[in-house]
Amino acid sequence: MNTVFISFVFAIGIGAWVYGKFQRSNGGLTQRSLVGAAVAGIMAFIVFLTLSNMLLNR
Repeated sequence: MNTVFISFVFAIGIGAWVYGKFQRSNGGLTQRSLVGAAVAGIMAFIVFLTLSNMLLNR
């Protein structure tokens, strides 16, 4: 599979998990939860893409 697709799916999963955690911890403030989930998803995408490129494309 393409490493970009795998990283994208991983980032969506991390973003959904972070969104759920933020919704529980901040009392249901949707805008804050979405921003936090988006930031975490983007960071997870970059990290996982970098790691997968380093490990899989030797």
